[in-house]
Amino acid sequence: MTVLSDPAVAELGAALYAARRAGLPIEPLTDTHSAMSVTDAYRVQRDLVARLLADGDRVVGYKLGLTSAPMQRMLGVDSPDFAPVLASHLHPDGAEVAASGFIHPRVEAEIALVLGEDLAGPDCTALDVARAGPIPSPTSRAAARSSWARRSSRSAASICGWPEWCSAGTAR
Repeated sequence: MTVLSDPAVAELGAALYAARRAGLPIEPLTDTHSAMSVTDAYRVQRDLVARLLADGDRVVGYKLGLTSAPMQRMLGVDSPDFAPVLASHLHPDGAEVAASGFIHPRVEAEIALVLGEDLAGPDCTALDVARAGPIPSPTSRAAARSSWARRSSRSAASICGWPEWCSAGTAR
């Protein structure tokens, strides 16, 4: 279900984009749009990513979040969320990443799956994924979400904000 109009989605995407460029936190989107649905959140995420791609960034993969039932219960959601990983968020193994480039920085250890083949189309199955040769790879994610994403317990806010404030790279 969608609640936000197309202009409202564009306005929120522009606000996130401006906050990212300025390196300044903004208030939770759900503070001013309390009825925002998860569908709306993904629309805002797509708007933000489109702006970043227009700047020359590129999608290099996708990230799943809230994959465990305890984390979903803690945040009051019933399914994982996902977001694209952008090239600008990747750093090579051993790279020094300045904390000053983030708002409220922290690091999370994660496991990435590196596929040997691309997956395409809406009809991908678990067997297709298995055939693509997923190779587990330890990663770390230096995340520095804005205050609105950190404070919000709604999945909508985390969906909108993930690509905004994260950087991923291979862990040592």
